[in-house]
Amino acid sequence: NLAAIAREVEALGAEVVTIQTDITRTDDCARAVAAVLDCWGGIDVLVNNAFALGETKAFLDADLDSDWRAPFEVNLFGTLRLSQQVARHMSIAGSGSIVMISTLSVRTPIITAEFAAYAASKGALRTAARYLAQELGPLGIRVNSVTPGQILGDALLKYLDRKAEQQGKTGEDLRATIEAKLPLRHLVGSDEIADAVVFFASDLSRAITGTELDVNGGEYIPG
Repeated sequence: NLAAIAREVEALGAEVVTIQTDITRTDDCARAVAAVLDCWGGIDVLVNNAFALGETKAFLDADLDSDWRAPFEVNLFGTLRLSQQVARHMSIAGSGSIVMISTLSVRTPIITAEFAAYAASKGALRTAARYLAQELGPLGIRVNSVTPGQILGDALLKYLDRKAEQQGKTGEDLRATIEAKLPLRHLVGSDEIADAVVFFASDLSRAITGTELDVNGGEYIPG
């Protein structure tokens, strides 16, 4: 929860303000931005990490008005809603970095077809990010994307356990099979993805915008 995350960050010596926000609501986004401005006077970086998978149904069984629209409301419109609020303030300062967290499934179906709505919403965000980079660049605002593959964490491990049980295997067996196919031979953890985000947030990437950085252990290598 937010309190636990705040304590973890504070233990590193940083100052933290937690604001529970529903990014599908404009008023919530405005309130969150106002709270940050009241505390620190400006916003240098926005990392768009909120996401919704939606209902994992086959396309022929899905209700497009609910099952497909729901992830778009968060992953595309919610992200753009918050980015718009933040970018307005960044434009006044003449600088800022917006980082979108994408997914490898926008490039290739790395997960089952039932996640198509999620992948489609992230694909739309991928395109939007490129146009935002072009529009906001003259205002001093950079827009880049970090594109993870399968992320080693509780969610993936539970998923592997479920799939393994269906196949009469163990989760460790499936993990080993996946990692054996990766050039770097290991599934990427959230800390490694965070390192890429920090790069885009920092001045080390001051000349970079409109770029996607794949962080997936070589699961996908652009041609």
